[in-house]
Amino acid sequence: MGPLVLRMDQRVQQMGQSVQCASLVGYQHTPQDVQLTAPACLIKPGTIQHEFLHALGFWHEHTRPDRDTYIKIAWQNIQSGMEVNFKARLSSEAQTFGFPYDYGSVMHYRATAFSKDGNSATIVPSDNDELFKIGQREKASTIDLAKLNKLYNCNTS
Repeated sequence: MGPLVLRMDQRVQQMGQSVQCASLVGYQHTPQDVQLTAPACLIKPGTIQHEFLHALGFWHEHTRPDRDTYIKIAWQNIQSGMEVNFKARLSSEAQTFGFPYDYGSVMHYRATAFSKDGNSATIVPSDNDELFKIGQREKASTIDLAKLNKLYNCNTS
Protein backbone atom coordinates (compact mmCIF):
# COMPACT_ATOMS: atom_id res chain seq x y z
CA MET A 1 0.00 0.00 0.00
CA GLY A 2 1.39 3.40 -0.96
CA PRO A 3 1.51 6.48 1.23
CA LEU A 4 -1.78 8.04 2.27
CA VAL A 5 -2.30 11.45 0.69
CA LEU A 6 -5.25 13.53 1.84
CA ARG A 7 -6.23 16.32 -0.55
CA MET A 8 -8.73 18.13 1.61
CA ASP A 9 -8.98 21.08 -0.76
CA GLN A 10 -10.63 18.84 -3.34
CA ARG A 11 -12.21 15.99 -1.39
CA VAL A 12 -14.00 17.54 1.60
CA GLN A 13 -17.32 19.07 0.56
CA GLN A 14 -19.92 21.27 2.10
CA MET A 15 -23.26 19.88 0.97
CA GLY A 16 -25.79 22.71 0.66
CA GLN A 17 -28.23 23.48 3.44
CA SER A 18 -28.96 19.97 4.72
CA VAL A 19 -26.94 18.56 7.58
CA GLN A 20 -24.80 15.84 6.07
CA CYS A 21 -21.91 14.32 8.00
CA ALA A 22 -21.03 11.27 5.93
CA SER A 23 -18.36 9.18 4.28
CA LEU A 24 -18.15 5.83 2.58
CA VAL A 25 -16.06 3.21 4.37
CA GLY A 26 -12.57 2.47 3.12
CA TYR A 27 -10.86 2.59 -0.23
CA GLN A 28 -13.32 3.23 -3.08
CA HIS A 29 -11.17 2.95 -6.27
CA THR A 30 -12.30 6.49 -7.10
CA PRO A 31 -11.87 9.80 -5.28
CA GLN A 32 -13.49 9.59 -1.85
CA ASP A 33 -15.75 12.45 -0.77
CA VAL A 34 -16.05 13.17 2.94
CA GLN A 35 -19.19 15.25 3.45
CA LEU A 36 -19.08 17.76 6.30
CA THR A 37 -21.78 20.44 6.27
CA ALA A 38 -20.94 23.59 8.21
CA PRO A 39 -21.57 24.42 10.92
CA ALA A 40 -23.23 21.27 12.33
CA CYS A 41 -20.53 18.79 11.29
CA LEU A 42 -17.67 21.07 12.27
CA ILE A 43 -18.60 21.92 15.86
CA LYS A 44 -16.89 18.95 17.54
CA PRO A 45 -13.50 17.63 16.41
CA GLY A 46 -14.70 14.07 16.96
CA THR A 47 -17.37 14.43 14.28
CA ILE A 48 -14.72 15.27 11.71
CA GLN A 49 -12.49 12.45 12.99
CA HIS A 50 -15.46 10.05 12.82
CA GLU A 51 -16.02 10.71 9.11
CA PHE A 52 -12.32 10.53 8.24
CA LEU A 53 -12.02 7.22 10.12
CA HIS A 54 -14.83 5.90 7.91
CA ALA A 55 -12.84 6.96 4.83
CA LEU A 56 -9.77 5.25 6.29
CA GLY A 57 -11.67 1.96 6.66
CA PHE A 58 -13.46 1.98 10.02
CA TRP A 59 -17.03 0.84 10.61
CA HIS A 60 -19.06 1.91 13.64
CA GLU A 61 -17.89 0.37 16.92
CA HIS A 62 -21.42 -0.78 17.78
CA THR A 63 -21.48 -2.89 14.59
CA ARG A 64 -18.36 -4.95 15.31
CA PRO A 65 -18.89 -8.73 15.13
CA ASP A 66 -18.65 -9.32 18.90
CA ARG A 67 -20.87 -6.39 19.91
CA ASP A 68 -23.68 -8.52 21.39
CA THR A 69 -21.43 -9.31 24.35
CA TYR A 70 -21.17 -5.60 25.18
CA ILE A 71 -24.39 -3.95 24.02
CA LYS A 72 -28.01 -4.73 23.24
CA ILE A 73 -29.70 -3.17 20.23
CA ALA A 74 -33.27 -2.06 21.02
CA TRP A 75 -34.62 -2.74 17.53
CA GLN A 76 -38.16 -1.74 18.55
CA ASN A 77 -36.96 1.84 19.22
CA ILE A 78 -35.17 2.39 15.89
CA GLN A 79 -36.76 4.58 13.21
CA SER A 80 -38.07 2.64 10.23
CA GLY A 81 -35.45 2.41 7.50
CA MET A 82 -32.54 3.14 9.85
CA GLU A 83 -31.96 -0.44 10.99
CA VAL A 84 -29.01 -0.83 8.59
CA ASN A 85 -27.01 1.52 10.84
CA PHE A 86 -27.12 -1.11 13.60
CA LYS A 87 -26.39 -4.26 11.59
CA ALA A 88 -23.50 -6.28 13.02
CA ARG A 89 -20.64 -6.60 10.54
CA LEU A 90 -18.89 -9.80 9.60
CA SER A 91 -15.38 -10.43 10.93
CA SER A 92 -14.10 -10.04 7.37
CA GLU A 93 -15.60 -6.52 7.18
CA ALA A 94 -14.90 -5.03 10.59
CA GLN A 95 -11.66 -6.11 12.18
CA THR A 96 -11.20 -5.70 15.92
CA PHE A 97 -7.42 -6.22 15.72
CA GLY A 98 -7.71 -7.93 19.10
CA PHE A 99 -8.65 -4.69 20.86
CA PRO A 100 -11.42 -4.67 23.48
CA TYR A 101 -14.83 -3.18 22.78
CA ASP A 102 -14.47 0.59 23.02
CA TYR A 103 -17.50 2.33 24.51
CA GLY A 104 -15.58 5.61 24.24
CA SER A 105 -14.80 5.24 20.54
CA VAL A 106 -15.51 8.24 18.35
CA MET A 107 -16.99 5.60 16.01
CA HIS A 108 -19.73 4.63 18.50
CA TYR A 109 -23.26 6.04 18.09
CA ARG A 110 -24.93 7.69 21.06
CA ALA A 111 -27.45 5.67 23.08
CA THR A 112 -30.50 7.28 21.41
CA ALA A 113 -29.21 7.35 17.81
CA PHE A 114 -32.05 7.08 15.25
CA SER A 115 -34.60 6.67 18.05
CA LYS A 116 -38.25 6.86 16.98
CA ASP A 117 -39.05 9.42 19.65
CA GLY A 118 -35.59 10.95 20.04
CA ASN A 119 -35.34 9.86 23.68
CA SER A 120 -35.61 6.08 23.84
CA ALA A 121 -32.41 4.07 23.86
CA THR A 122 -31.46 2.23 20.69
CA ILE A 123 -28.12 1.06 22.12
CA VAL A 124 -27.98 -0.28 25.67
CA PRO A 125 -24.56 -1.12 27.17
CA SER A 126 -24.32 -4.37 29.13
CA ASP A 127 -22.49 -2.37 31.79
CA ASN A 128 -24.55 0.69 32.78
CA ASP A 129 -21.37 2.46 33.93
CA GLU A 130 -20.34 2.70 30.27
CA LEU A 131 -23.49 4.58 29.17
CA PHE A 132 -21.93 8.03 29.63
CA LYS A 133 -19.05 7.14 27.27
CA ILE A 134 -20.96 6.11 24.16
CA GLY A 135 -21.53 8.60 21.39
CA GLN A 136 -18.83 11.07 22.44
CA ARG A 137 -17.54 13.35 19.69
CA GLU A 138 -14.73 15.17 21.50
CA LYS A 139 -11.84 13.16 20.04
CA ALA A 140 -10.74 9.76 18.82
CA SER A 141 -10.13 7.40 21.74
CA THR A 142 -6.80 5.82 22.59
CA ILE A 143 -8.13 2.55 21.17
CA ASP A 144 -9.32 4.28 17.96
CA LEU A 145 -5.78 5.56 17.42
CA ALA A 146 -4.20 2.21 18.29
CA LYS A 147 -6.46 0.48 15.73
CA LEU A 148 -5.56 3.08 13.10
CA ASN A 149 -1.86 2.49 13.76
CA LYS A 150 -2.39 -1.27 13.53
CA LEU A 151 -4.42 -1.04 10.30
CA TYR A 152 -1.80 1.08 8.56
CA ASN A 153 1.23 -0.65 10.15
CA CYS A 154 2.40 2.57 11.78
CA ASN A 155 5.20 2.46 14.32
CA THR A 156 4.14 4.58 17.29
CA SER A 157 7.64 5.06 18.72
